Amino acid sequence: MRNAPLWWTIAAIWAAIFVGGAGALRQLQVPFSFAIGAAMVAGAIEASLYGATGFAGARDWVRGLPRKSLWIAASTLPSYLIYTLATGTFNWRAFVLLIALASVTARWYEILPRGLVTDSGFLLLMACGLLLGLFPFLYPPLSKQLRTEYIGHIMWLRLSYWVVLTVRNKGDMGFGFIPLRRDWLIGARCVAYCLPVAAVVLWLVQPMRFKDNLAWSKTALVVVGTFVGILWVVALSEELFFRGMLQPAFSKLVSNPWVGLVVTSIAFGMVHLSFGGKFPNWRMVLLAGVLGLFCGRAAQLAGSIRAGMVTHAVVVTLYRVFLTPK
Repeated sequence: MRNAPLWWTIAAIWAAIFVGGAGALRQLQVPFSFAIGAAMVAGAIEASLYGATGFAGARDWVRGLPRKSLWIAASTLPSYLIYTLATGTFNWRAFVLLIALASVTARWYEILPRGLVTDSGFLLLMACGLLLGLFPFLYPPLSKQLRTEYIGHIMWLRLSYWVVLTVRNKGDMGFGFIPLRRDWLIGARCVAYCLPVAAVVLWLVQPMRFKDNLAWSKTALVVVGTFVGILWVVALSEELFFRGMLQPAFSKLVSNPWVGLVVTSIAFGMVHLSFGGKFPNWRMVLLAGVLGLFCGRAAQLAGSIRAGMVTHAVVVTLYRVFLTPK
């Protein structure tokens, strides 16, 4: 079966959400309910559409759809309606907002001329969706313990992936969830170059120390879980937008790949200006800018954003798991 890997992936996503969700409910001592089941179904739908972006066959199928932007926009409605109707949280204003956001996003590259300005505007649109706190409004939490805005986050990211990869449609840029052997090797090499530079920057602007009382048996699981989460969500999205879209555009504009690399890294740093709720967070701007240089170089060498994803995920995982401010 040609599409067997896709369907097996979707089956694994549904199983992971329901099994993992059941385990989380047991830990929280929260009984299963119809509303919780609806939240799981809505999350599984969005996670499945997110995972499907990694399959070239699925992307080709969407590219061949007539009025594909309409179908991409409409794909945001099933999870929203299932969740809100089942939980009694349906809101006409939220529904209209969702339709408006999805329609503008899906038709962005059909309405506007292709180019650096349009790509930059699309990135700004995506950032606004993440920073304005819209998702708790779209997916109201079931309780203080059971927050469900993550469904909106997944929806927003995968919506942008489908638009970039099938409507903008300037090549896949090495998009995918599983780095190839070449991506791992180049990404790891750029990690080795990045770490000494990052250590010096940290020493200058934000002295760090290793966390105390690390239980290595548990730490190994935390490292793997953190790495996979960053690789498949944070690194995938940021590398697609910055190293897959903006860096080639800047490089072409100035006819110099090195200038394009530096300019994109500066832009990457600047979007972290409000990181952690601190504004202006110049420390994180500098750190992210340095990381962007090495992620961008990895993508340049491999001709694929997946090499940049490896560099990105390894460095951020080491930072989050092992270090803490002095």
